Amino acid sequence: MLDGEKVTINQLSEQVPLMFRAQIRGRCQLHYINNNKQIERWVSEWIDPLPKRPYQWRKNPQQRTNDYKFNWRFVTNGGQDDGIIRPAIGANGLPFYPGSSMKGAFRRACTPQQIAKYCGRSSEGSHRPGSTPLRFHGGYPVNNDWQENLIDLVHPQQKWQVKTLDTGKKPKGESAFALISLYKPEFKFCISSPKPLSEEDWGEIWQIWDKAIASALANLGAEAIIVSFSQNITIAMKQNP
Repeated sequence: MLDGEKVTINQLSEQVPLMFRAQIRGRCQLHYINNNKQIERWVSEWIDPLPKRPYQWRKNPQQRTNDYKFNWRFVTNGGQDDGIIRPAIGANGLPFYPGSSMKGAFRRACTPQQIAKYCGRSSEGSHRPGSTPLRFHGGYPVNNDWQENLIDLVHPQQKWQVKTLDTGKKPKGESAFALISLYKPEFKFCISSPKPLSEEDWGEIWQIWDKAIASALANLGAEAIIVSFSQNITIAMKQNP
């Protein structure tokens, strides 16, 4: 019974939000660009109940945050829905950049000496922490501007660009798909240390992260941030205590 009326199982199933449906025919197929009503509904069901306030980091004297403004699309892949790229979702249903991916990007931007200092090294099957170990807490949007223009378009062409020798003959079956990404968002990234660091150390740490985030951070796995061109990122740093 629903509001005093009998309902069928099919009627109840249609009330399940698209986020919780399998990506199969008849239930939810977000990646088809011509099925825009479903992806519009998915976006609406995601953002409507979200909190109005941005994510609040816990106060920690050994923790620092910096804000970064992206001048184009910010794409993360939560890896949970087959056939569709959509953001990794963290606390309170908000999109986020995972700390594990942040650590990987940071490490790639380090010199060998910086890796030993901040990230640690593996030796003889065991891990040795760095002399100045860091913890990477990831990043969250600083405001709700990211909720605009979420529906995006991707046109994979790997068959043509990678899998064929004759690029004059374009393979069949490649078409555009929908994806969900954040348009020109501003993110706050957080790093902490279990022990006090000097301002000189913090300056070096954020310089390394600037280098990491300004590079093309692709191919980092299911939680990757994809930024096509480093010139499309504004490093708008605002130091927060």
